[in-house]
Amino acid sequence: MKNLQRGQRLSLPNDIFSLSAIIDAKSENLVFDVSCFGLDEKGHLSDERFFVFYNQPCAPGQCIQLQQPENDEIGHFDLNLEGLPATIRKLVWVLTIDGEGSMSTLQEGYFSLKTPDGHLATFEFTGADFSTERALMVAELYEREGWRLGATGQGFAGGLGAVVRHFGGQVEEDEEALPLEHHIPSLSHDLPETEKVPCDEPAPELPKTSSRPVSKPVRPLAPTSLPQPSSSKAIPTIPATRSNTPFETVMDFSDRLQTLSSRVPIVSSRLLTEEATKNALVMPFIGALGYDVFDPLEVIPEFIADYGVKKGEKVDYAIVKDDKIIVLFECKKFGGDLNVSHASQLFRYFSVTEARVGVLTNG
Repeated sequence: MKNLQRGQRLSLPNDIFSLSAIIDAKSENLVFDVSCFGLDEKGHLSDERFFVFYNQPCAPGQCIQLQQPENDEIGHFDLNLEGLPATIRKLVWVLTIDGEGSMSTLQEGYFSLKTPDGHLATFEFTGADFSTERALMVAELYEREGWRLGATGQGFAGGLGAVVRHFGGQVEEDEEALPLEHHIPSLSHDLPETEKVPCDEPAPELPKTSSRPVSKPVRPLAPTSLPQPSSSKAIPTIPATRSNTPFETVMDFSDRLQTLSSRVPIVSSRLLTEEATKNALVMPFIGALGYDVFDPLEVIPEFIADYGVKKGEKVDYAIVKDDKIIVLFECKKFGGDLNVSHASQLFRYFSVTEARVGVLTNG
């Protein structure tokens, strides 16, 4: 069994397809929900039937099933990787807070991937790694010359609704505002009854370029209209999309950087730890550059070299392109002093990677 650290990855044996993913989390004051997102090769929720959570406990063909938790577990997912359609290339497990609170009060968390014969890998995390986040991308299983497990361990500022939007879904404004006791979410609330898929129906074999059509257009929501009330749960729908023109892409990039710059004076007084600085500023900055900080094929958190550096020395983020590390990020506490030893840490990583750009920041 392999004990993974945050940012580490593990290649699975080629002959293993039947797996179980188990999530546990303990806190005196928090109530948790767990979910699994089945994403396409672009990291998008292009088929809502592969979003498995408390109200949709299995995907077509039973390739992903949320089982009744055992012992102290809060989430138990059974997987059949051979049953996944060709369009689903990544599974992401998300832990979210139901109600008020933040991940900083999480006492301990645990993720395990196992076969019927025993555990393959485990990953442990605690609230000390987080600040005001209300969601946590715990781990992901993705296909790249075989299946690989990544210990993600990345906090997310919003709740489940924010995660749904991050993966390309949208949250219905009227449904998100309903009190929990009156709210029974259904992913197919806007679809004809004939399109609802029972749990025992085989998953369709789709070409990689296909996606599930939407039965009606989805009205885009302004950012200010997406509050996260404590007594609501997120309902994703799949938006119709089109590619931006080059001009729109540049303007979008500029807008994101300007938005991030305006955020600094607002949150600076709350950035009391290095971890808070990373989550509030560095991760959004990487996202503004156009990289998905939650995709290990694009960004590796807590990157550790196998040789050539001091024992236990790591960099906070490494941006990857064409299987090569191109940019390194090292973050220190907001407003803290930066010194030569911090810079030397990046320089040592230049000698063991192909990166030639490093960013050392205190916010």
